Amino acid sequence: MKLEIILDTVAKKGKNMGKNSKAISIILICLWCVGQMASAGWAAKGPTAEEIQKIKQAAPVKATARPGQPRKLLVINLCKGYKHSSIPYWDVALEIMGKKTGAYTAVISSDLNMLKPSNINQFDAVCLNNTTKLGLNPNDTPEMCKGLMDFIKGGKGIIGIHAATDNFYKWKEMAHIMGGIFIAHPWTAGGTWAIKIDDPQHSLMKAFKGQSFKIKDEIYSTRSPYYNRGKQRVLMSLDMSDEKTRAKVKNPEDIDTGISWVKKVGKGRLFYCALGHNHDVVWTAPILQHYLDGIQFAMGDLPVDTKPIAGTVVSEKGSNIDSLLARITKYDYGQSRETLSAIAKAVREAYGSSAKLKRIEKGFLRFLKSDATPASKQFVCRQLSIVGTEESADTLAGMLARPQTSDIARFALERIPGQAVDEVLRGALSKTTGKEKIGIISTLGVRGDSKSVSALAAMIKDSDSEIAAASVTAIGQIAGAEAIAALEKVRNQTSGPLRQLVLDAYLRCADKLLDQGKSKAALSIYQKAYHSSEPALIRIAALYGMAEAGGEQVTNILIDILKDDDRQMQAVAIGLLSEMSGSKITRSLVRELPGLRPLGQVQLLSALAKRGDAEALPAVVKQATSSSAEVRIAALEAMGVLGNETIVSFLAQAAASNTGEEQQAARESLYRLRGNKVDQTIIDNLNRAEAKVKVELIRSIGERSIKAGAAKLLKTAQDSDGTVRRESFKVLSDVGGAEHLSALLDLLIKAQYSSERKAAEKTIVSILKKTENAGLGQVLSAATSVTEVKARCSLSGILGKIGDNRALPVLRKALADSNGDVKRAAILALSEWPNATPATELLSVAKTDTVVVRQVLALQGYIKLVSLPTKRSASQTVKLLQDGLDIAKRPEEKKAVLAVLPQFACAEALKMAKNCETDSALAAEAKLAVEKIRKALKL
Repeated sequence: MKLEIILDTVAKKGKNMGKNSKAISIILICLWCVGQMASAGWAAKGPTAEEIQKIKQAAPVKATARPGQPRKLLVINLCKGYKHSSIPYWDVALEIMGKKTGAYTAVISSDLNMLKPSNINQFDAVCLNNTTKLGLNPNDTPEMCKGLMDFIKGGKGIIGIHAATDNFYKWKEMAHIMGGIFIAHPWTAGGTWAIKIDDPQHSLMKAFKGQSFKIKDEIYSTRSPYYNRGKQRVLMSLDMSDEKTRAKVKNPEDIDTGISWVKKVGKGRLFYCALGHNHDVVWTAPILQHYLDGIQFAMGDLPVDTKPIAGTVVSEKGSNIDSLLARITKYDYGQSRETLSAIAKAVREAYGSSAKLKRIEKGFLRFLKSDATPASKQFVCRQLSIVGTEESADTLAGMLARPQTSDIARFALERIPGQAVDEVLRGALSKTTGKEKIGIISTLGVRGDSKSVSALAAMIKDSDSEIAAASVTAIGQIAGAEAIAALEKVRNQTSGPLRQLVLDAYLRCADKLLDQGKSKAALSIYQKAYHSSEPALIRIAALYGMAEAGGEQVTNILIDILKDDDRQMQAVAIGLLSEMSGSKITRSLVRELPGLRPLGQVQLLSALAKRGDAEALPAVVKQATSSSAEVRIAALEAMGVLGNETIVSFLAQAAASNTGEEQQAARESLYRLRGNKVDQTIIDNLNRAEAKVKVELIRSIGERSIKAGAAKLLKTAQDSDGTVRRESFKVLSDVGGAEHLSALLDLLIKAQYSSERKAAEKTIVSILKKTENAGLGQVLSAATSVTEVKARCSLSGILGKIGDNRALPVLRKALADSNGDVKRAAILALSEWPNATPATELLSVAKTDTVVVRQVLALQGYIKLVSLPTKRSASQTVKLLQDGLDIAKRPEEKKAVLAVLPQFACAEALKMAKNCETDSALAAEAKLAVEKIRKALKL
């Protein structure tokens, strides 16, 4: 069972605890694992290195279609509703697929402004990666909606992953384009569901080789009017011939639940696939291939058929059902399902009309009495499970004793209401044996037929162990007073696996009582099952039941468990203590905390953190000074959840005075403290903290992105401690803005140490870049007015890293300065330029400067700039490189020219490289360049 599924199971225990008592043992073993991970501070934060490797291995090797031009895919991963933990997995997978195949370049963003026309038009398609509740609608976000709609209809593409249908509730046009709106997910993430290939010959379905499959994932119910086979080409859907998949259908419309589809939208294209909730879907090779092909279709590189394939519509009188049934009498598995889909559609459209449904039912019953194939009868029984009434009981009963029809008859009977159905099933018990009898027993249990308890109880002693086991399970499903009495009678008369099933069934009865509000009666059963003589897993399940039933003694029992050495029971106890509400319980836990052994204290601290009751904070803080390192770490971690502004100083001090895991735990808790006063308290504490503590407080300003702390950081950037100064500059890069540039420039100019000056440079560059050079004017003004040499050099360095052409006049002037250091700084700045604009100036310096070091730096910068990507022809670039080679005095610079020459392969480059072969100092590099150029020119 995958971990996220286990966690989901735990979260939903409540009233649902015990709905599947037969699986209790499996769930509880998994809970033990979860408890162990929780006590270790485990959390999923995206794919691990190992998982990324799995994705790389599963990703397609090459694109199905060659892109018509370089493609860009915008991946939106914003969620304002439920956030799927698989989102970062898909982000990584989409990036890997694009890079590995060359099909596209992915740009990941959570900014809806990217959908505005000024931004979105640079892309070829938009992918909604499990987005939920985006809030896009024409009334609130008109510009973004128009941008996205014009983008798609104008000829671009849109791709939807899984939760992409959970968005457009107030934007119906987009909901229709997406082809579905989330209704529910009856097919939950923990189940394994059957998928059938509706269109096996379609270009986007080649990855599956025409083979239907099963997958563990969460599937949405979407329904009409948005999900409509008449308006989109459905490629695959849920296979309702699978019993487990069909059992989850709650609404007739859900019988047709699409998984993947395509459609034309104006001049544009849509591809949607519902798979993608569970993490391991992301490293399932056929799924990734399907997504890549869908993306290439949406981008316009892979033309496919988008014509919808709709089923046959039943006539108003319903007479069409007989003609449709006549067409499937010879149907067998693997053949076209087109007529089956038409019949299913007829059933859906008959809903609301009892007369139509009655005619359809009679048609189905006549069909079952014919000599039609088993496959076609199975299909009809599945339809009867939806529309059948007690009138179907006798016909289906006649099929129960025959091995080839027993299962399909039971499938229908199991879902048809009415006492007549119960009667024919009870009557069939004495007429069947073996697997058929076991199946009927199971169906009686599912239907909860209390009148069958006495017959079932008698079969618990049957010589066939499978019949005995099925009878016990069925009694547990039926529950009620008769069932409880029957199980109590045999509880101590059975042994081995059968007794385990009896105990599970006994607990199931208690669960049913609890659901009915009969807590006292349920508690009595749980207490009996918790007896020390019972198996551990039964006792654990009983413990859960006692906690839900509200037994007062359960808190004391759980605390006693923490004092023992049973790791399995301890993990379960911690899980329960984490979920049970009430200040009284918190006070009890706090009272017991000091008396536990270290392991128990660690687990209890984890439980207190999960409970989130701030009343426990003083006791947790006290444990942060424990003699046990594990306890101290657990306490520090818990403080991040329970704490507030009152422990800011404590955590900062702990982070400053510790190393390793303790330091990290203190830091993380300081970063995630909640409360309106926490940020201001961090800022205020900077006034009185010692240097090491100041550093931790400053770090937290950056981690918490406290913009209001920038003003204080400008002061700590002048602190007497160098580490404080440097950390202040570093964090100002994150929280500072254009409004702080004037003060930062003043600090840079006054800096006495090169390390602070460099730190100030980085901060100023960072702010300029993130504000799109909003404060560049201030830097230019300072660069032209400052006289101090080191400050001028720093300012030139900043201008070089920004690379804005408005700075070129200042740097050109600096090249002519009388001070050598200023000249050198200007050369280095121009060498950093993002294009070749200042290349001429650098070549001039390399020719005329009398200082060798500056000549060399200028020539190196020149070679670097003319080698940048440009619209020049290769021969034009070679001419510029020849100019550099002509003035180069040292072999090193000449070799640098030869090193970049093969990038611009042409006849002129080949000639230039050959000319250098006669120079003994360059011969080796020249020959290598000649070889590379020849290869590039295919000579």
